[in-house]
Amino acid sequence: MDIIDIFGFLAASGAASDWKDTWPFGPGYAEGLASSLLKFGLIAVFFLGIAGLLRFLFGPGGFMRDKEFDLPPETADQAGEPDHAGDRSVGDGADGSKKTGGPHA
Repeated sequence: MDIIDIFGFLAASGAASDWKDTWPFGPGYAEGLASSLLKFGLIAVFFLGIAGLLRFLFGPGGFMRDKEFDLPPETADQAGEPDHAGDRSVGDGADGSKKTGGPHA
């Protein structure tokens, strides 16, 4: 018996599901405050579950995270390049000296 036969049997049996009666997300707030708070709580649990799954997969040491993100950052000394982080020179002055400071100095 394959899946098509099972669906055909269920349709022919007339056993209608009562999912509309048990669906927790009805329109409005007619059910009361407790029911509405429980709906919001259920949505929060879903969001926290998704966030936890993403953290597990892509967080530090995660299975689907790029391994280069777990390496320590490469410093300028290791790369062999001069460090220009503290150099704020903007060019030569009229007298040949370096002007330091921001763009308005």
